[in-house]
Amino acid sequence: MIKNNNKFIYLILLVAIFTVLSYGFDQKVIRDEDKIRNLRIKYENQLTELSTLQSIENQLEDISTFSTLVVSNFLTYRNYQLKRLLLNTDYKLGMKENLNYLSYPKRDLISIKDEITRTYMRIMMESLNIMRKLDEVYSWNLEYFKKYEIIKNKIKYYAGMNSNYSNLEEIFNKNMKLFFIKDYNFYLDDLFNLYGSENQIQIYTDYTLENWQDIHKLSILLIKNIDDNQSEIRDNIMFIYDKTLKLEERIELSINNLKKVSSRKNLFILSGIFSQIISLLFLLILFRFLLLKSNFKTIKKKVKSI
Repeated sequence: MIKNNNKFIYLILLVAIFTVLSYGFDQKVIRDEDKIRNLRIKYENQLTELSTLQSIENQLEDISTFSTLVVSNFLTYRNYQLKRLLLNTDYKLGMKENLNYLSYPKRDLISIKDEITRTYMRIMMESLNIMRKLDEVYSWNLEYFKKYEIIKNKIKYYAGMNSNYSNLEEIFNKNMKLFFIKDYNFYLDDLFNLYGSENQIQIYTDYTLENWQDIHKLSILLIKNIDDNQSEIRDNIMFIYDKTLKLEERIELSINNLKKVSSRKNLFILSGIFSQIISLLFLLILFRFLLLKSNFKTIKKKVKSI
């Protein structure tokens, strides 16, 4: 009788143990599902950030390429028009003889001067265009470019680049000794206002050779400014590239963590199923034991009644 009771207790304990194990594995599955959900959110956020960084890098690369093209295109023909002008306006360079090679000397000289002016204006506009594109990239992604940030009243603002592409006055003042005319307004307001005006041809005629040389010098300085600022763009590209590499490493780690937790979750699921099966098995054995015990008591009673 004691032996049967011990079996009964052992069976109940085994059923209880495997039921608890099954419940524990189910809880671990739930916790791992939460971890997987959080890891997936983190992974998706990392993918979004990676896409942003790659977009920033591509935009900066495009701007850098564009800047290089602006510089190289100008440098290819940088002195062509000025040399033509000098050959046809400087007596020392054989002005009289050289003018004989022009079909329409007055018109051709105006055309040369106009091309010098247009070149300067194009460079100025390209400088502003490059600055606008860079401002757009940096201001919209200020979290990556803290060096362009200022804080006023605890609010963050985009302060602009360290190297300003449009500060003509600063460029002029740094190189004032190179110019015949020491008033930078001549190269900004006056020159821009004359273009397309009624007096344009007359002003072109009145401008001295020194005027045109100054305009050409300023064009070269603007190109040099674009070229000098290339290093800042390249530094920012490398900065974003380094962040991209580090983020890719974190993404790889997130993928490995997802695989690891998913594998563990699957193991817990299988362990839970196995524990449930073992628990049911011992429960069936317990029921069989109880039925046998019940039948035995019934038979015993019948025997006694006989």
